[in-house]
Amino acid sequence: GTNAHIIIEESPSLTVTPAQIERTRHTLMLSAKSQPALKALAARWEDYLRQNSQINIADLAFSANTGRGNFNHRLAILAESTPEATQHLAAFNKQQPSFNVLSKQVEKGKQRKIAFLFTGQGSQYVGMGRQLYETQPTFRQALDQCDRALQPYLEESLLSVLYPTDETLPLLNQTAYTQPALFAIEYALCKLWQSWGIEPDAVVGHSVGEYVAACIAGVYSLEAGLKLIAQRGKLMQALPPNGAMAAVFASVETVAEAIAPYQDKVTIATINSPGNVVISGIKSTVAAVQAELEARGIDVRPLKVSHAFHSAMMEPMLGEFKQVAREISYQKPHIDWISTVTGAGIHQKVDGDYWCQQIRDCVKFAPAMETLAGEGYDLIIEIGPHAVLTRLGKQTLTNSEILWLPSLHREQDDWQAILQSVATLSVHGVSIDWSGFDRDYVRRRQMLPTYPFQRQRYWLAEGELNQRSVEAVEVTPISDPAVIESTETLETQIISLIGEITGLNPQQLSLDMTLEGGLGLDSIMITQLMSGIIKLIPETQRESFRQAFSLRDLMQISNLRELLKILEPWQTLDSQPTAIVENAVIPSETVLDQDYQDDNSDFVDILHSHLAVL
Repeated sequence: GTNAHIIIEESPSLTVTPAQIERTRHTLMLSAKSQPALKALAARWEDYLRQNSQINIADLAFSANTGRGNFNHRLAILAESTPEATQHLAAFNKQQPSFNVLSKQVEKGKQRKIAFLFTGQGSQYVGMGRQLYETQPTFRQALDQCDRALQPYLEESLLSVLYPTDETLPLLNQTAYTQPALFAIEYALCKLWQSWGIEPDAVVGHSVGEYVAACIAGVYSLEAGLKLIAQRGKLMQALPPNGAMAAVFASVETVAEAIAPYQDKVTIATINSPGNVVISGIKSTVAAVQAELEARGIDVRPLKVSHAFHSAMMEPMLGEFKQVAREISYQKPHIDWISTVTGAGIHQKVDGDYWCQQIRDCVKFAPAMETLAGEGYDLIIEIGPHAVLTRLGKQTLTNSEILWLPSLHREQDDWQAILQSVATLSVHGVSIDWSGFDRDYVRRRQMLPTYPFQRQRYWLAEGELNQRSVEAVEVTPISDPAVIESTETLETQIISLIGEITGLNPQQLSLDMTLEGGLGLDSIMITQLMSGIIKLIPETQRESFRQAFSLRDLMQISNLRELLKILEPWQTLDSQPTAIVENAVIPSETVLDQDYQDDNSDFVDILHSHLAVL
């Protein structure tokens, strides 16, 4: 058919009003089907931005991120403005390294398991998350919600503690405020990640962070979690400040041997990594243990804390805290929750006793990380104001395949830190909800550079068809014509067929790969797959199969394993004899011509019968 377009009148001019709230940096994602195509695309973008430097980088990034497909060769650019984005594209095109340019080829079929890691006490600082609070509505809304819920428990407003007008005497360092402030910041960060389409499959929390982890896992409501953490901090603050903590850079066995003579006066408070253990207890006793260890050449560093957390010195508050914890309604976690009290996963409902144990007992962070890795988690995002646990986690899990990402960094601009992680996720193939990413802002779609197709000629040169060699092919006789035995299993045949269609190495394919997301099959490839599937069905049953299983049915299949289950019942032949040509010698040209006709006949028949689907 023919499309006709009639211009009735000029479109109305648009008045662009500067946004009142806007992020300070933006992420531009480009992708292509090959590395040469990606380089050509980046060059087109560089030229386009040089000629249109007045266009808002936020609108350009939004248009590209939401309007273009995601191919395996990816490029991410972080920039504050269009001219800066142009500079970063030029750096990529000249193969110059840049902190704000990330590029990687996505591994086909790799599905990462995501874990959120919630930071504990000691990571806090005045002004943490302030830039996000001022420029990110979703983050601000979550933090405001926490502020309102905490008003019955705190003497001062949470926001005035986080962002005081006078920073000389910060309340944030008082435990009564530190713990609920960390909870609120981490909760708001988590909600921000989730609004961008990044959902955790598992959660782990370090001490205070475990309260947020449990909340995100659905163990209790936000209001219940804030009540727990506020009362926890308040009761701890009221304890005598005569405790101390110190980090010992030695094995658990070495530390346990050193503190053994001191019984309940000093205990192991945290196992951060195989070579990083924290002790906690009475100041004088901790100092004595420190002196003994240093005399043996072991590095010991005192920690700046108000109390001896996770030690016997917490026991006076447990009775009153248990009463508060018993008032909370608890549920089973709906995602994997790896406990740092036990170091293992929790799959059942906990009660108030668990949270009392959590205050008194050792934080088994390193064992929890080993459990996480053992369950296949290979993408870990730290949810906190500073990347503390990332460093500790890497000391336990040395597998270079694990991807570690922070949310914020004390020494970096908030947007720089979190967008660096967003860009890293995207170039590694993790799906970002780009519409959700910009949902809080006003955006306008822009015209963009087109895709640089890498054109190749596939037409056979004249006379090439006549140059095929003609060789005799001997057809091996079959002893029982009623049954045809294949040297390949059905699974192998399906994998081989997919390899032929996609060009992928069959050894890299698995039955759990999806047709579109994992294999990248388009409508033409799926039609080719349908044609190949029909050839796997015994000839006497093909017509029945065509009537029972259509191209539309194939498009609705989730993965190759489901396809295998559908095809298996069709592999039994009927008992009617099949004509066999014994010891016949047939020229290969004749065989090739016949196969060529059959292939094209099947392919065309499928295209015609399912044209409406395509």
